[in-house]
Amino acid sequence: MPFQAEDWVLVGNTDLPYTKEQIEACKSLDLNIKGAILCNDPAKADSDACKMIPQFPAFCNTKTQICVSGLRDDTKLFDELQEYSDNKNKS
Repeated sequence: MPFQAEDWVLVGNTDLPYTKEQIEACKSLDLNIKGAILCNDPAKADSDACKMIPQFPAFCNTKTQICVSGLRDDTKLFDELQEYSDNKNKS
């Protein structure tokens, strides 16, 4: 299944370079993700998403509640992320 951007939230920290790269990649690929949780924002730092992510950036699927860390910079990687979430949700 192709990447369903509207079901995904970016979890990151803009004080770290990879989160900034991920934001730029989403913009250049014109991915209209549901939103972002920036853990360097004091209002978000104690959120569950920020506490459970082992490495930034990460994407969390709001429907399946699956989060996966790693920088993604092409549509194939986003499609694989969607497939992983869909398969993990079935098991």
